[in-house]
Amino acid sequence: MTSPPTLYRTGVSGVVALSLAAVTAVAGSMLFAHSATAAPTLAVTGYAEEGTANSAIDASAAAMATVGVDGININSAGTSAPAPDAGATSLLAKAHADNLRAEFLVGNYSSSIGDFDPAALDRLLSSPSNINSVVTTVVNAVNSQGWDGVTIDFESILGQDAQGLVDFSTALKQAMPAAKTVSIDVTAYQTAAEYTANGYNLSGLGGAVDRIALMAYDEHGPTWNGVGPIGGLPWQEACLRQLLTQVPAAKVDLGVAGYGYTWPKTGTGRQVSDAQARQMVAGDGSTATWDSTQGEWTATLKNGTVMWWSDAKSWPLRATLAQKYAVHGMALWSLGLSDPLPVTAPANGFSVAASPASGSVAAGASSTSTVSTAVTSGTAQSVALTAGGVPAGASVSFSPASVTAGSSSTMTVTTSSSTPVGTYPITVTGRAASGSHTATYTLTVTTASGSTVYEAEASSSVLAGGAKVVTCAACSGGARVGYLGGTGTLTMKNITVATAGSYQVTIAYTNGDTGNLRIMLSVNGGANATFTGAPTTNWDTPATGTITVSLAVGTNTILFSNTGTTGDVPDIDKIAVVSK
Repeated sequence: MTSPPTLYRTGVSGVVALSLAAVTAVAGSMLFAHSATAAPTLAVTGYAEEGTANSAIDASAAAMATVGVDGININSAGTSAPAPDAGATSLLAKAHADNLRAEFLVGNYSSSIGDFDPAALDRLLSSPSNINSVVTTVVNAVNSQGWDGVTIDFESILGQDAQGLVDFSTALKQAMPAAKTVSIDVTAYQTAAEYTANGYNLSGLGGAVDRIALMAYDEHGPTWNGVGPIGGLPWQEACLRQLLTQVPAAKVDLGVAGYGYTWPKTGTGRQVSDAQARQMVAGDGSTATWDSTQGEWTATLKNGTVMWWSDAKSWPLRATLAQKYAVHGMALWSLGLSDPLPVTAPANGFSVAASPASGSVAAGASSTSTVSTAVTSGTAQSVALTAGGVPAGASVSFSPASVTAGSSSTMTVTTSSSTPVGTYPITVTGRAASGSHTATYTLTVTTASGSTVYEAEASSSVLAGGAKVVTCAACSGGARVGYLGGTGTLTMKNITVATAGSYQVTIAYTNGDTGNLRIMLSVNGGANATFTGAPTTNWDTPATGTITVSLAVGTNTILFSNTGTTGDVPDIDKIAVVSK
């Protein structure tokens, strides 16, 4: 689970022990107490190597959902793997005694080479019969020993084995009883190319398993690169964001370090537990520095040894990162090295609702709705309210404009005489430190005169012969139809009346010429009538005129044209048919 492998399962003995008072002086507020009754809001897995004390599981039990026990490894031929031994099953029993789930890890670590064995893994993943053999052993162990699932912990994967890894994961999941889970540990990288080169088909794995644990640690280490944080926050976020481009957040656990490394001036550094890191600093009389950017501690001892470690103060920052991206949970390496885990406080959450959720007003009138907020998790926070999708000529106000989650505000939607008739979904947005949530209020605007308005640029209209929709800020709906006359025509459809007869039609138009312009109207293909429009301020400023036409009961069409003319004709903004 921890890589690169040269420090895998490295012992951390031989550190000078200090008094509890000395340790506390260095740790300060880093050691967190947790409530035995609090429930974690992120699903947390804590990994335990064989030999981990029961007390380490007890100390973090209230913060966890699962214990991952390390575990078993395939043989060098890639043909088989043993069942978990007595040391592993004792940790299984302890997890169940603490009402926790327990999974065992199956990996490709080789004690003979002191490393993960890519050749053995290739022999497994390139052979369907070997895959079947190992899957059978693993599933039998789950069933016979009472495990709740399995974590695949294959590392140092060859790029050529990416599909084999998906095949193994798929076969294991298909063979596993329905109530049991299959997870996989994935080394963290910042680019898609790096994942591919290192044998990870992320989308394939995401479809095959229940959970992917991103091992977002070992960014730096004594035997593979320079001095630096174990898993700094900026690097972790970059790796997580890349993973989430191919794997659903609900399937992802963010892996977090609970240990540190040393970089001596000469020789090879080693892994240290959180407590031992503080002991080394205190025993040396040196001072640890908290790096707020990386979210980790660092120190330089008097002999020049540099140290970095991630501990209980680092954990809540990673919890915030996990909650930011709404992932399933977190995974700690490891319980035997880390401080006791603090219970993750629930992220502050809220909801927004509008009641009533709709309203209808005549142009020039106002409508109100109560916008209520509620705390859905965590504690109440300040929520600022805004509205979008407001129609032209209308405005929205909130009283008050900001509330504490759990409180309400009155939203007033005020229209004007120029607000176009229509139905408008207004989006009410509440913004807080934790994010934003929305509700929809549907506003219907009718005309004050009792007439029905039809927009020239409506989707039901038919434009032909070069007629075009032209942007017009002062026009109803923000547009008009121009380039009429000559071959340009506009047919407005669905002009609906309840009874047949003569109707007064008000036409909103623009005429930027200096003299009157005329356009012909034909209702339902009948004889033409002439509408004359006086000059307006310019082509973007509408005016109105009226004409009386005969309409049939039901739906009608009105054709605007001046076929054959070469001069200007009015542009059409909208028409309003006065109801009888």
